[in-house]
Amino acid sequence: MAKHNLYHSILTAIKNGKLSEPFSGSDVKIACPGFAEKTYSVFLPKHRRGNPGKNSVLFERISKGMYKVIIANLKEINPSEVIKKSSFKLYKKKRELILDQLICLNCYIFLLDKLVDFPVDLFVEPIKQNFFVFVKKSLFDSSLLIITKLAEDPDADVLTIQRFKNEIMKKYIKKYIFNH
Repeated sequence: MAKHNLYHSILTAIKNGKLSEPFSGSDVKIACPGFAEKTYSVFLPKHRRGNPGKNSVLFERISKGMYKVIIANLKEINPSEVIKKSSFKLYKKKRELILDQLICLNCYIFLLDKLVDFPVDLFVEPIKQNFFVFVKKSLFDSSLLIITKLAEDPDADVLTIQRFKNEIMKKYIKKYIFNH
C-alpha cells in the first residue's frame, strides 16, 4: 500500500476526537489541514470500496459524500500505529517468541528436505546410516512439536498463534480501531 499521509491524518483525527464518522471531505479539511485543496474532494471517493480505479480501499461510502474508515488489512499498517504504547514492548516480546519458533521450524524443514534428497548411499554404507535416520526423525519430530505448540497447545500458559491474536485484539489494540 502506498503511504497515504491523509489517511493516517484522518485516523489520528478520529483517535483525537477532531473527526467523527461518518465524515465528508469538508469535515476532513477542517480536521486535517495542510493538504492540497483538491485532495479533500478527490481522496475519499478515490479510495472508497468499489472505486472504479481499483485503488486501495480505505473508506466505505455511507451516503452521498459521507464516508467512514475501513481498516482493510492490518498487515498494511505499522504495529506502532494500532498497538497501545503501554503494551508495545510486551507485544514485541511475544511476537519475537513466535517468530523465533517459526524461524526454527523453517530451518528444520529446510534441513529435513535437504537430508531426504541427499544421496547418503554414495557416502555411507547402509549399516552406518542410522545416524542420518535418527537426524531425519529428530528434525521431523521437532518440526511437529513446534507446529503443535504454535497451533493447538492445550496448556493455557503456552503462547499459541491463536492466543496471541486474541490477546492482541482484546488487550493491545487502541480503542479507536474498533469503531470502524
